[in-house]
Amino acid sequence: MKASISTVILAGGQSRRFDYDDKGLLEWQGMPLINHVISKLAPQSDEILINCHQHTARYAELGYPTFKDSLEGFQGPLAGIAAAIPLVQYDYVLISPCDTPLLPDNLVERLQEAMAQQSADIAYPECEGRQHYLPVLLKKTLLPSINQYLLGEDRSMKGWYRLNQSIAVPFSNPARVFSNFNCREDLLD
Repeated sequence: MKASISTVILAGGQSRRFDYDDKGLLEWQGMPLINHVISKLAPQSDEILINCHQHTARYAELGYPTFKDSLEGFQGPLAGIAAAIPLVQYDYVLISPCDTPLLPDNLVERLQEAMAQQSADIAYPECEGRQHYLPVLLKKTLLPSINQYLLGEDRSMKGWYRLNQSIAVPFSNPARVFSNFNCREDLLD
C-alpha cells in the first residue's frame, strides 16, 4: 500500500558554479529548473515544500510553502532536510534538489517499494553503477539522527546514510536522469 509522501525541494544552495545565480530559477527548455522538478514530483507527492534562502518571494509564487535552514551559513543538504522534517505532514519524505529536472515518473513508487521490502529507513537511486545520494526517500523519524550528525563536522549525505538503514535502489534509466545541472553548459541541452 502506498504511503502518503511529503516532498521537499532543496533550492537553498549557493550555486557557486553558476556565479551565485539561483540555480532553481535558471531557465532550461523554456522554464525554471525548479518547475521541471515540480512537474515530475507533484504527481508522485501529497505535499510539496521548498527550501530556499534567496528569492523567497519568487519561490513562494510557485504556490508551495517555503522555508529556510535553521543553521546559519549554507550547511548543505542535511541542514535543509533537518529544517524540513518538522514542517512536513507525512511520515515519508522525498528530498530532491531543484536542479535535477529529468527525474523518472516512478521514482517515489520504486524507492517506497524497496524501503518496504528491505525494511530500510532511507532509499536512494543507483543507476549504471553510480549511486545518487539525492533524490532520496527517507522516514521522518530520522530527524534525531540528522540533528546528531550535524553536531559534528561532516556534512556528507553518504556519511550519514552509512549510519542508518539505507539502500541503493537500482534504476535502469540512463544515468543522466539523476544528474543535476552543475554548470551553464548543462542548460544548453
